[in-house]
Amino acid sequence: MKRKLLTLFICVMMVLNLIACGEESTYDPGSWNDDLYVSNWLGLKYRLPDNVYKITDDEVYGRRFLYSGVFYDESDEPDVSDLEDVVTIEMGACYILDTYAIWIITEEIPDDNLTVDDWIDEYMEMISNDVITYVITSDTPDVSIGDQTFREVKLHAPAMGVHLYQDIYITQKEGRIVYILVEYGGQMKDDAPEKLMSGLNTF
Repeated sequence: MKRKLLTLFICVMMVLNLIACGEESTYDPGSWNDDLYVSNWLGLKYRLPDNVYKITDDEVYGRRFLYSGVFYDESDEPDVSDLEDVVTIEMGACYILDTYAIWIITEEIPDDNLTVDDWIDEYMEMISNDVITYVITSDTPDVSIGDQTFREVKLHAPAMGVHLYQDIYITQKEGRIVYILVEYGGQMKDDAPEKLMSGLNTF
């Protein structure tokens, strides 16, 4: 009887161990090779189109809000060093000016119950202030990018006569929020998003 119980206990532990291993994240940040960014984990690659340039690490660091983490933004000046393990700026590229840019960013989810909808709510609150208030300008359909489904959210904010736009594509994978952020202004409303997204491809 004791041997049967011991055998049953070992079998249960093996099953639990297999489940735990199956849930372990395989996340691995992508990287640049000249003008090509590749992420095996996302199954995405981005080749710089004509007149689109890679954003340098120094320029990325200057955009502190990108490091703040939507689920972690508890102050106006978050400590970047505290977020290096939870927020990863995979890539950034700009078209002519850095105000027309595309980013791929991943953020670790601090609570398994949080969803893409929760992220959208937190993001809308984070980017709006007394001067700029973004609104969602359309429905938020699911769109396919490669073999993954992303939620598409289009935002608009008139700020002191200048119209600002953001197109965001969000998905959830292995305990992380993944979002593709396209920023552009009113003068390039029609050209910039298409130009910036044209470099994005799948394997």
